[in-house]
Amino acid sequence: MTVKEIIAIELANVNSIYLLKEGMFYRAYNRSAMRVVIYLKPFKVNHKFVKTVQQEIFYVGFPCSSLKSIQQHAIEKGWQILELSENGEDAGKKIVISGVSDKDEDYQPWVDKQYDPLNPPNGGLQDAVFDKQTNCVLKSLSSGEGFRERSVVMEDEPIIQLITDFPIENATPKEALMFVNKLKQLVRHGNVR
Repeated sequence: MTVKEIIAIELANVNSIYLLKEGMFYRAYNRSAMRVVIYLKPFKVNHKFVKTVQQEIFYVGFPCSSLKSIQQHAIEKGWQILELSENGEDAGKKIVISGVSDKDEDYQPWVDKQYDPLNPPNGGLQDAVFDKQTNCVLKSLSSGEGFRERSVVMEDEPIIQLITDFPIENATPKEALMFVNKLKQLVRHGNVR
């Protein structure tokens, strides 16, 4: 399934979770990913910018061996599970869990929450203004293609609060190291270059 097809499915997705088998993993994208994280299991949400569609996509993934557990949670909530196969595909290549939610308005606020203050899309803190005296990020401006322009002002937000808010339990070792490096640069130089 192409990224364009996945995005088309997710744009029309009102109350379902689409789980797509990719190799030895199942993935859920955009609205489906949001519903998996909110209603079934709080997986780490990944995101990447896809040039072919000029859009940021969000996804969660889990090994095929975890599918039974996910399905059991859905059954306990009274949702319907349907395994689809198209054009000679293996059964279980696409699984639809329906009856989940009809709150489309939840998606954009969820997307906004996926970015932590030190790592917004296409920007990071390279444009941050940092006050060494108070250990505060005074202003950080960033905008990403495909997203509305936004200005984040974090007055009186000490570095300790940024550390406290960082989701270390969901971060990869690389993300944690990058986070520590950004903090180090903030303390040393007052901004990130």
